Amino acid sequence: MIISFTGTQVGMTDKQKGELRNRLKELRPLLFVHGGCVGADDEADAIAASEGIDRLIIVGPYGPKRVLDLKWQNRGSNFIIKDFKVASPLKRNPIIVRAGVRLIACPQQMKEIIRSGTWTTVRIARRLGKDVEVIEP
Repeated sequence: MIISFTGTQVGMTDKQKGELRNRLKELRPLLFVHGGCVGADDEADAIAASEGIDRLIIVGPYGPKRVLDLKWQNRGSNFIIKDFKVASPLKRNPIIVRAGVRLIACPQQMKEIIRSGTWTTVRIARRLGKDVEVIEP
């Protein structure tokens, strides 16, 4: 199974981190896919790596300010970076969703927000018929 992930740039709560770790232990995905942003993507990547799960990191054109640096190299399990230099988040997020069979989302709040990348990605996954799991903050 391949799991896609989306989360907020401010990072996950301790509760979300614990729940994500538990879900990854239960599901044992072959690959964990995320967008390489600071905050929740970074934290989720570290959790997946600590569980020995390979990661596919799909990054866009936003550079080191919004995209993680070479931290991935020091995290144990294998990783692949796919660099979509022309893919804005609105174009990149569907790529992340399509890569997996399930999307796990860790939003900052449970109320759906229109201008939220996390909630936009959840809506994309639902439209595509993907299994979506939202972990409460």
